[in-house]
Amino acid sequence: MLRASLDIEMAGLLDGLCVLIAEDEPLIGLSVEESIRNAGGDTVLVQNDRAAYAELEARAGKLHMLILDVNLGEGTTGFDIARFARRLDPDIAVVYLSGGPEEWAAWFGVEGAAFLGKPISEMRLLETIARLTGRGAAPNAPMPRPA
Repeated sequence: MLRASLDIEMAGLLDGLCVLIAEDEPLIGLSVEESIRNAGGDTVLVQNDRAAYAELEARAGKLHMLILDVNLGEGTTGFDIARFARRLDPDIAVVYLSGGPEEWAAWFGVEGAAFLGKPISEMRLLETIARLTGRGAAPNAPMPRPA
């Protein structure tokens, strides 16, 4: 029942949004992908840095957001991928995912990026995406008071 009510509340929130997800843990990647798709977004899921760089180049100008695991195992980090993406599109929104400390994003991340610690709450993920992409008021946000 809770899952159904969350799907209804989030339906259409991310319509038209194209998100590249780079996550080397398959279950986490699939969970993030499903959450975004259930909210109306389009996704591209990759499991390593090389695939992320290839998708960024192939989809230049078509991606609106990156959701990046900080530690992708071998190769470069999510921080490196974000810096590369910002050279292609300075306005692309970025969310970092990690089990490490949030301070990493401040030390190594791109400006304006968000950091979500693992495990990830679906509601918090979608609220963060909505906030960073200007998708209106996040669900359950208080109504503005009349002036």
